[in-house]
Amino acid sequence: MQTVIAGAALAACGLLLGVASSHRLGVARAMRKWPSGNKPTIGAGLATLGVILALLVLSVAGAMLSLIVTLSSPWRWVFLSAVAGASLVTGTFAAARLTDRYELNALIRAPAPIYRAATTGQPAVADAGADPAVPSGGQAGWVYRDATGAWFLAVGAPERSGFRLVRLSDFQLVRPDTARPPLTLAGGIELSVFPLQEHDFVAADPS
Repeated sequence: MQTVIAGAALAACGLLLGVASSHRLGVARAMRKWPSGNKPTIGAGLATLGVILALLVLSVAGAMLSLIVTLSSPWRWVFLSAVAGASLVTGTFAAARLTDRYELNALIRAPAPIYRAATTGQPAVADAGADPAVPSGGQAGWVYRDATGAWFLAVGAPERSGFRLVRLSDFQLVRPDTARPPLTLAGGIELSVFPLQEHDFVAADPS
Protein backbone atom coordinates (compact mmCIF):
# COMPACT_ATOMS: atom_id res chain seq x y z
CA MET A 1 0.00 0.00 0.00
CA GLN A 2 2.80 2.39 0.85
CA THR A 3 4.37 1.72 -2.54
CA VAL A 4 1.12 2.66 -4.29
CA ILE A 5 0.82 5.89 -2.28
CA ALA A 6 4.42 6.76 -3.07
CA GLY A 7 3.82 6.01 -6.74
CA ALA A 8 0.76 8.28 -6.81
CA ALA A 9 2.70 11.10 -5.14
CA LEU A 10 5.56 10.59 -7.56
CA ALA A 11 3.16 10.67 -10.51
CA ALA A 12 1.68 13.96 -9.29
CA CYS A 13 5.15 15.49 -9.00
CA GLY A 14 6.05 14.24 -12.48
CA LEU A 15 2.89 15.74 -13.97
CA LEU A 16 3.51 19.12 -12.36
CA LEU A 17 7.14 19.15 -13.45
CA GLY A 18 6.22 18.05 -16.97
CA VAL A 19 3.58 20.75 -17.45
CA ALA A 20 5.83 23.48 -16.04
CA SER A 21 8.84 22.39 -18.11
CA SER A 22 6.75 22.07 -21.28
CA HIS A 23 5.47 25.60 -20.74
CA ARG A 24 8.94 27.05 -20.31
CA LEU A 25 10.24 25.09 -23.31
CA GLY A 26 7.40 26.39 -25.48
CA VAL A 27 8.05 29.98 -24.41
CA ALA A 28 11.79 29.64 -25.02
CA ARG A 29 11.21 28.21 -28.50
CA ALA A 30 8.77 31.00 -29.32
CA MET A 31 11.25 33.69 -28.28
CA ARG A 32 13.85 32.23 -30.60
CA LYS A 33 11.44 32.40 -33.54
CA TRP A 34 9.85 35.76 -32.74
CA PRO A 35 12.20 38.10 -30.85
CA SER A 36 10.09 39.92 -28.27
CA GLY A 37 12.88 41.79 -26.54
CA ASN A 38 12.50 39.69 -23.38
CA LYS A 39 14.82 36.91 -22.31
CA PRO A 40 13.24 33.68 -21.08
CA THR A 41 13.74 33.07 -17.37
CA ILE A 42 14.51 29.43 -18.15
CA GLY A 43 16.31 28.54 -21.36
CA ALA A 44 15.37 25.80 -23.79
CA GLY A 45 18.17 23.52 -22.59
CA LEU A 46 17.16 23.60 -18.93
CA ALA A 47 13.48 23.28 -19.83
CA THR A 48 14.26 20.21 -21.96
CA LEU A 49 16.09 18.62 -19.04
CA GLY A 50 13.03 19.29 -16.91
CA VAL A 51 10.80 17.52 -19.44
CA ILE A 52 13.15 14.52 -19.58
CA LEU A 53 13.28 14.31 -15.78
CA ALA A 54 9.48 14.50 -15.61
CA LEU A 55 9.17 11.65 -18.12
CA LEU A 56 11.53 9.48 -16.10
CA VAL A 57 9.62 10.24 -12.91
CA LEU A 58 6.32 9.34 -14.57
CA SER A 59 7.83 6.12 -15.89
CA VAL A 60 8.97 5.07 -12.42
CA ALA A 61 5.63 6.13 -10.93
CA GLY A 62 3.77 4.01 -13.47
CA ALA A 63 5.87 1.00 -12.58
CA MET A 64 5.25 1.53 -8.86
CA LEU A 65 1.49 1.86 -9.35
CA SER A 66 1.44 -1.34 -11.38
CA LEU A 67 2.53 -3.27 -8.28
CA ILE A 68 -1.13 -3.50 -7.28
CA VAL A 69 -1.44 -6.19 -9.94
CA THR A 70 -0.25 -9.53 -8.57
CA LEU A 71 1.67 -11.62 -11.06
CA SER A 72 4.26 -14.35 -10.79
CA SER A 73 7.81 -14.01 -12.08
CA PRO A 74 8.89 -13.41 -14.77
CA TRP A 75 5.57 -11.94 -15.95
CA ARG A 76 5.62 -9.43 -13.13
CA TRP A 77 8.77 -7.78 -14.47
CA VAL A 78 7.46 -7.90 -18.01
CA PHE A 79 4.30 -6.12 -16.87
CA LEU A 80 6.30 -3.52 -14.90
CA SER A 81 8.49 -2.85 -17.93
CA ALA A 82 5.47 -2.55 -20.21
CA VAL A 83 3.77 -0.06 -17.90
CA ALA A 84 6.95 1.98 -17.53
CA GLY A 85 7.44 2.02 -21.31
CA ALA A 86 3.82 3.00 -21.94
CA SER A 87 4.10 5.81 -19.40
CA LEU A 88 7.25 7.06 -21.10
CA VAL A 89 5.71 7.02 -24.60
CA THR A 90 2.44 8.60 -23.50
CA GLY A 91 4.25 11.25 -21.49
CA THR A 92 6.53 12.09 -24.42
CA PHE A 93 3.57 12.56 -26.74
CA ALA A 94 1.71 14.70 -24.21
CA ALA A 95 4.79 16.84 -23.51
CA ALA A 96 5.30 17.45 -27.23
CA ARG A 97 1.67 18.52 -27.69
CA LEU A 98 1.80 20.80 -24.65
CA THR A 99 5.05 22.39 -25.78
CA ASP A 100 3.63 23.11 -29.23
CA ARG A 101 0.51 24.66 -27.71
CA TYR A 102 2.48 26.84 -25.30
CA GLU A 103 4.80 27.90 -28.12
CA LEU A 104 1.86 28.94 -30.30
CA ASN A 105 0.26 30.88 -27.44
CA ALA A 106 3.54 32.69 -26.76
CA LEU A 107 3.94 33.56 -30.44
CA ILE A 108 0.43 35.01 -30.57
CA ARG A 109 0.87 37.08 -27.42
CA ALA A 110 4.38 38.36 -28.19
CA PRO A 111 4.35 41.90 -29.66
CA ALA A 112 5.88 42.38 -33.09
CA PRO A 113 9.21 44.26 -33.28
CA ILE A 114 7.52 47.10 -35.19
CA TYR A 115 4.82 47.36 -32.51
CA ARG A 116 7.43 47.54 -29.75
CA ALA A 117 9.29 50.27 -31.60
CA ALA A 118 6.11 52.30 -31.99
CA THR A 119 4.98 51.95 -28.37
CA THR A 120 8.41 52.70 -26.88
CA GLY A 121 9.11 55.61 -29.19
CA GLN A 122 12.30 54.00 -30.46
CA PRO A 123 13.01 53.46 -34.17
CA ALA A 124 12.98 49.85 -35.33
CA VAL A 125 16.22 50.48 -37.22
CA ALA A 126 18.74 53.28 -37.05
CA ASP A 127 18.40 54.45 -40.65
CA ALA A 128 14.96 55.89 -41.45
CA GLY A 129 15.65 56.60 -45.11
CA ALA A 130 13.71 55.15 -48.02
CA ASP A 131 14.88 51.81 -49.38
CA PRO A 132 16.42 52.22 -52.86
CA ALA A 133 15.81 48.52 -53.61
CA VAL A 134 12.06 49.13 -54.02
CA PRO A 135 11.37 49.49 -57.77
CA SER A 136 10.08 52.83 -58.98
CA GLY A 137 6.31 53.03 -59.29
CA GLY A 138 5.83 50.72 -56.31
CA GLN A 139 2.97 51.06 -53.87
CA ALA A 140 2.58 50.53 -50.15
CA GLY A 141 1.15 47.06 -49.55
CA TRP A 142 2.91 45.43 -52.48
CA VAL A 143 4.81 42.21 -51.70
CA TYR A 144 8.20 41.59 -53.30
CA ARG A 145 10.71 38.75 -53.45
CA ASP A 146 14.40 39.57 -53.58
CA ALA A 147 17.22 37.70 -55.31
CA THR A 148 17.60 35.31 -52.35
CA GLY A 149 13.89 34.37 -52.33
CA ALA A 150 13.05 36.35 -49.17
CA TRP A 151 9.62 38.01 -48.97
CA PHE A 152 9.15 41.69 -48.17
CA LEU A 153 6.20 44.05 -47.79
CA ALA A 154 6.54 47.65 -48.97
CA VAL A 155 5.35 50.24 -46.45
CA GLY A 156 5.09 53.98 -46.89
CA ALA A 157 7.79 56.38 -45.78
CA PRO A 158 6.26 59.75 -46.76
CA GLU A 159 8.83 61.78 -44.86
CA ARG A 160 11.46 60.34 -47.20
CA SER A 161 9.34 60.25 -50.37
CA GLY A 162 9.88 56.54 -50.71
CA PHE A 163 9.15 53.15 -49.24
CA ARG A 164 10.61 50.86 -46.61
CA LEU A 165 10.52 47.05 -46.51
CA VAL A 166 9.13 44.76 -43.84
CA ARG A 167 10.51 41.20 -43.85
CA LEU A 168 7.50 38.89 -43.80
CA SER A 169 9.30 36.00 -42.09
CA ASP A 170 9.41 37.93 -38.80
CA PHE A 171 7.62 41.23 -39.63
CA GLN A 172 10.82 43.17 -38.93
CA LEU A 173 11.32 46.60 -40.51
CA VAL A 174 14.69 46.05 -42.18
CA ARG A 175 17.53 48.35 -43.10
CA PRO A 176 17.60 49.71 -46.66
CA ASP A 177 20.52 47.46 -47.58
CA THR A 178 18.89 44.20 -46.41
CA ALA A 179 16.93 43.11 -49.50
CA ARG A 180 19.03 41.84 -52.39
CA PRO A 181 17.95 43.39 -55.70
CA PRO A 182 16.39 42.94 -58.09
CA LEU A 183 13.04 42.79 -56.33
CA THR A 184 10.22 40.94 -58.10
CA LEU A 185 6.59 41.90 -57.52
CA ALA A 186 4.82 38.85 -56.09
CA GLY A 187 1.49 40.17 -54.84
CA GLY A 188 -0.12 42.62 -52.49
CA ILE A 189 -1.69 42.95 -49.05
CA GLU A 190 -4.79 45.02 -48.33
CA LEU A 191 -5.46 46.14 -44.76
CA SER A 192 -8.71 47.52 -43.40
CA VAL A 193 -9.04 49.88 -40.44
CA PHE A 194 -12.27 49.79 -38.47
CA PRO A 195 -12.88 53.09 -36.61
CA LEU A 196 -13.75 52.90 -32.93
CA GLN A 197 -16.63 54.77 -31.39
CA GLU A 198 -15.92 57.72 -29.14
CA HIS A 199 -17.07 55.88 -26.05
CA ASP A 200 -14.42 53.20 -26.69
CA PHE A 201 -11.78 55.73 -25.66
CA VAL A 202 -13.54 56.86 -22.47
CA ALA A 203 -12.49 55.08 -19.30
CA ALA A 204 -15.24 53.56 -17.21
CA ASP A 205 -16.49 55.64 -14.29
CA PRO A 206 -15.00 54.05 -11.14
CA SER A 207 -18.02 55.20 -9.11
